[in-house]
Amino acid sequence: MRAPSVSRRLRWMLGLVGITMGVVLMAGVGWATILQEEVSYHGCYGNDGYLRVVQPGADCKKNETSITWNQTGPRGLTGQPGAPGTARAYAAISGDGWINPARSRNIASVIHGATGSYCIWLTPEAYGNGYLTAVATPTGGTMQPRYAAIVMDCGADGKGIHVAVFNSAGQSVDADFYMLVP
Repeated sequence: MRAPSVSRRLRWMLGLVGITMGVVLMAGVGWATILQEEVSYHGCYGNDGYLRVVQPGADCKKNETSITWNQTGPRGLTGQPGAPGTARAYAAISGDGWINPARSRNIASVIHGATGSYCIWLTPEAYGNGYLTAVATPTGGTMQPRYAAIVMDCGADGKGIHVAVFNSAGQSVDADFYMLVP
C-alpha cells in the first residue's frame, strides 16, 4: 500500500479548514441574527392579578387579557432633582490630597503630610455647634481593600480632621477616599 501523495493530503487539509471556516461563519451569522431580532414575550393576565407566560398565538381564558411585551420599552421621563443633602461637609479626596471641587462642600484645605496621612480643615460654617463626627471611606473596592481611621485633632490648632488610610496588612497607603461630616 502506497502512502498518500502530498497533494492529496494537502487537498484533504485544505478541505477540512474550509469546512471548519464555513461552519464558524454560519454560526456567527446565525448568532448575530438572533441578537438583532427583538424578543417578545406573550402572556395572559387574569382578573385575579396573576400572569402566565404562553406561546405566541395561544388563546387566553375568558377572564384573562392577552398581553405582549419586550425587553426594552420606551424611555421614561426624567425624575425631579432630589432635595439637597444635610451633610455639613463632604469631599472626594485623591490619594495625593487633591480635593475634587465638583464633589465637595465646606472643605477649606487638605494637607497630605505623609504616606496615607491627610489633615483636613473645614470651612467655619461646617463646624456648627463645635461637635463633629466624620466618616471616611477609601475607594478601590474589594480587590484592593483599604481602611480609614479618623482622629479629630490634627494640625497646629487641633481642629483638623486626621484621616489615616491603610491596606489590609496595616501599611499606610495613599488612596482616594470620600469623607463626610454629617
